[in-house]
Amino acid sequence: MADEWREMSTTELTIGRRLRYLREQREWTQTDVAKKMGVSEMTVWRMERGRELTITELQYFSKLYKRSLNYLVYGVDREPPFINAADG
Repeated sequence: MADEWREMSTTELTIGRRLRYLREQREWTQTDVAKKMGVSEMTVWRMERGRELTITELQYFSKLYKRSLNYLVYGVDREPPFINAADG
């Protein structure tokens, strides 16, 4: 497991892979996370494999793993650069 994660930076991971990484860092199982969230293990499995997450679910994971929403979405804790739509 550690070797697999060492090969990628967290910015290269999808949200689901980042959730799995954070879970495994804590040595939690999908069952552990499912119980904490009040959902089925299958739901956690789907979330870690790319099911789209609601903002409420992202906020819950942010609190559970003590990481910012920016980290969960972008892989970094700082604000992403602002993109001005007028700049095209």
